[in-house]
Amino acid sequence: MTSAQTSSTTKFHQGPTVRELTLKLMGLRPWWYLANALAWSSAHAMPLLPGLVLKVFYDGLASDAPATLSPGLALALLTGIGLTRAATTFGAEWLWGGLWHLMTGQVRLNFMRLIAGLPAAVATPKSSSEIVSRVRDDVDEGCMALEECVDGPGVIVFAVGAIAIMAGIDWVATAMVVAPVVLVSLSIHLAHTRIIRLRTRSREAGAAVAEFVGEVFNSLLAFKLAPASQGLPEAFAELNQERRRAAVAEKLLSELFNFSNSAVTVVFTGALMYYITVTRGDNAFTVGEFVLFVTYLDRITEYAGWVIWMTGNFKRAKVSIGRIAEVVPTGPTAHSLAGRDPIGLATADMTVQSSQEARLERMEAVNVCFRYPDTDGGVSDISLILPAGSFTVVTGRIGSGKSTLLKALLGLLPMDRGTLLWNGEPVTDPGKFMTPPRAAYTPQSPRLFSDTLHNNITLGEPARDGYVDAAVHTAVLEPDLDQMADRLETAVGPRGLRLSGGQVQRTAAARMLAADAQLLVVDDVSSALDLRTERQLWNRVLHHVEGGPDHEAGPPTCLVVSHRRRVLRRADNILVLKEGRLEAQGTLEELLATSPEMQVIWSQASQEAEELDRAP
Repeated sequence: MTSAQTSSTTKFHQGPTVRELTLKLMGLRPWWYLANALAWSSAHAMPLLPGLVLKVFYDGLASDAPATLSPGLALALLTGIGLTRAATTFGAEWLWGGLWHLMTGQVRLNFMRLIAGLPAAVATPKSSSEIVSRVRDDVDEGCMALEECVDGPGVIVFAVGAIAIMAGIDWVATAMVVAPVVLVSLSIHLAHTRIIRLRTRSREAGAAVAEFVGEVFNSLLAFKLAPASQGLPEAFAELNQERRRAAVAEKLLSELFNFSNSAVTVVFTGALMYYITVTRGDNAFTVGEFVLFVTYLDRITEYAGWVIWMTGNFKRAKVSIGRIAEVVPTGPTAHSLAGRDPIGLATADMTVQSSQEARLERMEAVNVCFRYPDTDGGVSDISLILPAGSFTVVTGRIGSGKSTLLKALLGLLPMDRGTLLWNGEPVTDPGKFMTPPRAAYTPQSPRLFSDTLHNNITLGEPARDGYVDAAVHTAVLEPDLDQMADRLETAVGPRGLRLSGGQVQRTAAARMLAADAQLLVVDDVSSALDLRTERQLWNRVLHHVEGGPDHEAGPPTCLVVSHRRRVLRRADNILVLKEGRLEAQGTLEELLATSPEMQVIWSQASQEAEELDRAP
């Protein structure tokens, strides 16, 4: 990884424009989209025909010449046009349903891939409940412009055709019909900023309610034990009140535009009637022309309302795309959201089968640097070498950067600067590369899935014979299984809530051991264990590392965070961190002789060891 890679302080981008995303969605199934657009265009443009039929029919009735259309023929034509439009609309709806779900589904899939592709230890800027809201609601609204592009051509064809036909009869009357649409569209354009602000406020207020509910359910125990829980209903009511105010304000503006459209239309319709019946005088409209204007006026008024709806959807889409982009720090592109290529997840060609050629011989990190945004925390300019089969310990006081270093090496945090080499070859994407069978990791605070113990250990992958049992033994899980009726098939509950903290930590250790990885990365695996279990765990882990089980290609390479004396004594090399920097490194004997920081750490470890030795 080089300095060119994205910094942890990268600002959030706005993402693609509404036009870019809509065009990319059209390209997913261009022929399907074109067929749908053609069907809707026909359905929307077809109302031109009844007006022409009625004009010819009524003009024939009012003239002394023989009628051009008989009542029976006029009825047949109108019926045929109506049935054809109904069939076309049904086909368009059928096509649209499949197209809409395909395209929104693709955007949702890619959105989740982008989230999953973030460095695993980089917290998303929003809570999980907020992200669910954006995946569910904002994706739909971000794609709404596509629907207007399907309807738009037909509406435009009708509008152009109707205006051309009416202008051929009387351009002044035609201007009176078109004026309401122009005025309403202009008012919406002038209110652009207000519309965006109200829409953003409404979406944020709704998301705040969803986030609050999610936080409450995730922290029920804390609320039950704290007197502050009495304020939950009040806080929930206040959030809902803000959501109500935001929704009412947005709805009020929308209804104001609708009312303005209706009012302006009524005024201009009255003016049109006055003009037709009074102003024209001797050049009065024929009955057929009057019927045609009235027929088209109703449809144009309906489409004026569609203009308001369409414009609102484009504004809502802009807000929703921006909210989607906030979740991905690097800024999603139109292709990353609407493309059909896999994004963000490891693919089959990234998997390396265990073989002698693929075995780790030497891993090297040079000048690794990562800083948390807006803080002084992190690590700077740390270099290390891990020969195959070595046992390296990272130690230091609380806050010295031990866990951060491990996460940066594994790609769980994006390096601001530094290079990672595997057998001398640069690793360009540690997050995808440092996975089994190359590397396995046990974090300090592991997470489990709402599944069985067995599936949490194997993560759904087929485990080799005996590896799960050996991992369970090494992780000191056997005594716990003896107390469980279903043993490895025991359901652990959401996030492992049915297990103790120590059981969760040992299950995570078993998961790491069962992966049979070449590099084992362990972050203070015993922090939640009682003293007796901790002693057993380290005895078995060290025995495993030293070749207790049948290692096909030698013992694994280990990188361990710990301050336990037994672990420090076993280390081939010790890295001492202080305030995010490498204070010293070497063997235990060398460091105790030369490093004051190591002497302090060893003294603290000795005090803890006395407690461990006194444990029954």
